[in-house]
Amino acid sequence: MKQLWTRLRTGFLFRRSRFWALLISTVIVTVLAALAIALNHHRQQPVDTIFVLGGSIKREMYLAETLPRKENIPILISNGSPSPCVRALYEREERSPAGVYVEHCARSTFDNFSYGIPFFRQWHSRHIQLLTSGSHVERATWLGRLMLGAHGIWVDVLEVPETGVPGNVERWWKTGLDMGRSLLWLPFSYIYEPRCKQIDLLPQVDLDSVCARRRLTCENQGNLKNYCKIRRSDLESLRP
Repeated sequence: MKQLWTRLRTGFLFRRSRFWALLISTVIVTVLAALAIALNHHRQQPVDTIFVLGGSIKREMYLAETLPRKENIPILISNGSPSPCVRALYEREERSPAGVYVEHCARSTFDNFSYGIPFFRQWHSRHIQLLTSGSHVERATWLGRLMLGAHGIWVDVLEVPETGVPGNVERWWKTGLDMGRSLLWLPFSYIYEPRCKQIDLLPQVDLDSVCARRRLTCENQGNLKNYCKIRRSDLESLRP
């Protein structure tokens, strides 16, 4: 009798565990299928957000000088050049800085995306154009497709022409480390959002005050070393 009871209990536990395994597998497959359908749909929609990864001022220069700007498309620059330098680039090109945000919290590619997601949720982003340099494209693509794709956001990566060596040089162990962190972080990303408090809205950056204190310090490639002096001369020439 004891053996019969043991058999029955073992069979019941096996059937129950098999049921739960089947149920969980069905849920996972259903979620992944729905996510794949959503991503394919969003991939075909126009770009609605621009995301710039910091590491070289060349990326912000490309953003201000070359990339066509569409109205009502927000731009997030993640831990890029100092905000006054970005504002100077926009001013030099006579382009509106409206809708451009600069966050200074990220310290890695993983941070770029984890700090970016709260912005993209707030903006209801579905199709992001990501700007980075050639040496960083592979890692940025992997992490972008994984971390943003898990939230239904499609990512197109645009390679910015680069001279010299950017700050975030590609290393295989960096990619592996960030991919591992991303996989561990994904389940929690739906309930927890890291909030960056070091955020500048570009139109609010006071370039007059920065130039008055002579504190416009930017990468040499930006050609902004004498910008404040040139700017002051231009303003004086406009005075009656």
